[in-house]
Amino acid sequence: GVHGITVAFQGLIYPTSIFVNTKNEDMYILDCVLTNSTNVAEPRNYRVQLWRKNSSIGQILINNSGLCVPNSYSHIVLDKQMNIYVEMNGEIRQWFSSKNYTYNITIGGLETLVKYSNSYMISHGLYIDDNLTMYIIDQSHETIEKWFPNFILPIKIKTTSKTSSGLILDCNQFFYYGDLLENIIYQFNPITNQTRIVLDLNLQQQLEQFGRPPLIMKFDKFYNMFVMDRRYSRIIKHSIL
Repeated sequence: GVHGITVAFQGLIYPTSIFVNTKNEDMYILDCVLTNSTNVAEPRNYRVQLWRKNSSIGQILINNSGLCVPNSYSHIVLDKQMNIYVEMNGEIRQWFSSKNYTYNITIGGLETLVKYSNSYMISHGLYIDDNLTMYIIDQSHETIEKWFPNFILPIKIKTTSKTSSGLILDCNQFFYYGDLLENIIYQFNPITNQTRIVLDLNLQQQLEQFGRPPLIMKFDKFYNMFVMDRRYSRIIKHSIL
């Protein structure tokens, strides 16, 4: 329901994104490691934690330094080969499962980084399907875009806004994304070109439970929606069906 239940808490410092494996309901959480610095714009280390279904604490898979800014936009997704993609500060890195996540390459980033073919301005949402096609919310151009592998230009799917954040697709190829200003999660049907509200987080006692920006979400196989609660460093599960 609208209030949700807490499914991950212990050991999380500043969770910024989550991926849910729909086959076994394991969660992969991107967590920003805070330091003693009071400068919120200072880059911090980040780590990726694996939370097995019903576990009480996570297992650290990736530690990386000097890239995580707590109040910036960052996202984590996995492909069907369990490679991990981390989008942070306008750069996408791919961490390889075959190397036990000890090796990574940069596959996309800012338009100023012209040496990368899949280059774009800072993304507020990232989704990769089984064909390795990337979907992003491009904050600079205020659009949802579709990037085929090895293409240098995207296909525009939908106009959004500068406050749109988070992006997932369901089995019907419907898009779900949030709006940080309105604190609402929308569903977009590309066939009918219709958009509707599926979750209004303003109903959570005037945001008492949620610090901004909370709108980074994922589905499990039952289409429960997992949403970040950054104020209390936890993950909340909502039933939207």
